[in-house]
This record gives sequence, C-alpha cells and structure tokens, in this order.
Amino acid sequence: MLTEEQLEIRKTGIGASESAVILGFSKWKTPAEIFYEKTGVLTDDVTSEAAHFGNVLEETVAQEYARRKDCKVRRNNKTLRHKDHPFILCHLDRVVKGEKRIVECKTSSAYLADKWGEEGTAMVPEEYLIQVQHQMAITDYEVADIPVLIGGNQLKIYTVERDQELIDIIIDNLTYFWKENILKGVAPDFDYDHSTTEKLLKKLHAGTDGSETDLIEYEAWHSVRQEALANVKTYQAVADGAKNHILTAMGDSAIGFISGAGSYNRKLVKRKAFEVSASESIRLSFKKEAKK
Repeated sequence: MLTEEQLEIRKTGIGASESAVILGFSKWKTPAEIFYEKTGVLTDDVTSEAAHFGNVLEETVAQEYARRKDCKVRRNNKTLRHKDHPFILCHLDRVVKGEKRIVECKTSSAYLADKWGEEGTAMVPEEYLIQVQHQMAITDYEVADIPVLIGGNQLKIYTVERDQELIDIIIDNLTYFWKENILKGVAPDFDYDHSTTEKLLKKLHAGTDGSETDLIEYEAWHSVRQEALANVKTYQAVADGAKNHILTAMGDSAIGFISGAGSYNRKLVKRKAFEVSASESIRLSFKKEAKK
C-alpha cells in the first residue's frame, strides 16, 4: 500500500502499475487518464473496493508466500528510480531476503481465475507481466514472483524472469509518453472504445455552463450510435430466443450437454418450504468444457 508521500512522489514519474496503461494493456485506465492525473487536472483514484482489499490482504498474501517458499520477505518502502530515466519509478511490495527476487502480491476475483495460467509459469495477465518487468528494469533483478490470492481461498505463485526485449519496449514507450505528452502538455488521443472513457469524460466535464453546442458535424456518429443500439436490441432478442429454445428442450433437467461446445447448467434455488420456479429464478451459465 502506498503512503501519502509515495502517492505524491508518483506524480513526478511513471510507476510500475501505470506502464500497462500507457502501453494499452489495461482495462482500468487509458493513457489519457494518466496524462490528466500527472498534469494535475484529475486526482489519481486509488479508493476502489478492489484496491482497498488488495491493500488489506497484501500482508496476508506476502506471509503465505513466505511460508510456502520457506523464505523471509521484507518490505521496501523506498521510491526506486531508473538510473538512466529517473521519471521511471516504482515501489516494491516485498523482496526475498538474501535474494534478488521481487515479490509482487496480488488478489483476484474468482471470475477472473481463467486469466491466470498454469501455476509456476509466467502465464499472468499482461498488465502484471509489464508491471514486474518495469520493476526489474529499475532494480536490475532477474526474477519476480507473483503470488495471487484467487477468490479469497486459493493462492497460486507465478514466476516471471527478466525479458530485456520487453523492458526495452516499455522504456521506449514510457520515454515517449513522458517527453512528448507530459512535459509538452499534449494530451494523448482518447481511446473512444475503451470501457472507461465515458467515465473519464464525465470527470473532465463534471458540470455544464448553460451553453448550447451545434453537433451537426457529429451527425454521422449519432447515426452510428442509433444503429448500434438497434442492433444490440435485435441481437439480445435473438439471444434470448435461443436461450428459451434450449430451456424448452431441457425441461426439468439440471444440465444440458452440447457435444464439443460445453453445457448449460440450471441451478434450482430453494426457499424454506417452497422452490422457486426454474424459469423465474435461475442463473443460466454456459461453461466451456475443460481442455482434454
């Protein structure tokens, strides 16, 4: 968890968790939002529920990692900067005592479990891969472990080795962003298709001034939006209809199999002395078959 002082220091450079954003591998933010945070237009929002519980559980994850690896870990509260590019900085969760090994603690929701590959490998979400490569670029360490608590009850440990080619790509992109965007005050283009852009635009334009704007030049985008909304409605109706066909075929069955595709599961919810109707209550989920 970053202290208030560390949060202030982070404004003077680009932290490891921000690298993936700038490289376009984050679902949480876009480069434009990082720009407006670094230039003081917006405040860096680190108060989300996910961030809060990640901080709360960090020590638990670190201690369980140490127990399983039969090692000792220590905090590193210093702000570390790249020797050649001081605007590239990081704060480490833990390091292993007696080794040059980074420990980056994570928590993950159960529904994101499929984003993590086989334990012990480097098959981790791209944003975390970039984060630890960023950290290794600064520390000159050769390896980083990522212990992740999945769903609150399953700990897995992943090992990522230094990848100099990827580090060079990270440094090149961060250098361009810092020099051409931050220092020159030139905002990067909005990623209009990103899920967070609408939220960002609402932050940048939180109120109105009572004026009116002629949007005639954006009439084409209005048409695109209307057509897309109509398609969403149409395809949702088709999807609902297809689901109802499947429910009809299943009848009272709990599971319906589709060879080579997966299965439809229907879970009956019981309430004290009565049962809720399957068609009214039930969560229908499509599960992929495990790879053989």
